[in-house]
Amino acid sequence: MIQKVKDSIAAGENVPDCLVSRLVKEQESEKLSWEDLCMLTTAFATGGSHSTSATILWFLAFMPSHPEIQARAHEELDRVIGRQRWPTSDDEPQLPYIRAIIKEVDINQSHIQICIEIFTSGLPCSFPILDCNSSLLGR
Repeated sequence: MIQKVKDSIAAGENVPDCLVSRLVKEQESEKLSWEDLCMLTTAFATGGSHSTSATILWFLAFMPSHPEIQARAHEELDRVIGRQRWPTSDDEPQLPYIRAIIKEVDINQSHIQICIEIFTSGLPCSFPILDCNSSLLGR
């Protein structure tokens, strides 16, 4: 991927502004080696994919236990988006409940991950047990 972007830039093709194109364009001025380019690109790509996939997995784990949340989210999506198109980032401001679900899943999965790491390390845990009634969704 990096070589393809590098070749496209060298050929004078229009390359979208992204991490890889920036790194390639700044390679000399920042004194980045080929290994640096590969490592930085991999670090950013895998970091983003891990957090996204973790959030999706926790969403899929939490939602079957909350049919009332599913129903309210479904209603909001039908009202704002309808069934004729996919949602876009432009729809986000009109989807406060969906945004709250995503935030809640992200918050809870972060706490659960920290507790798992602490419990498996044998250290004492000072985190309270997660209370579903105190969540954004319960309000």
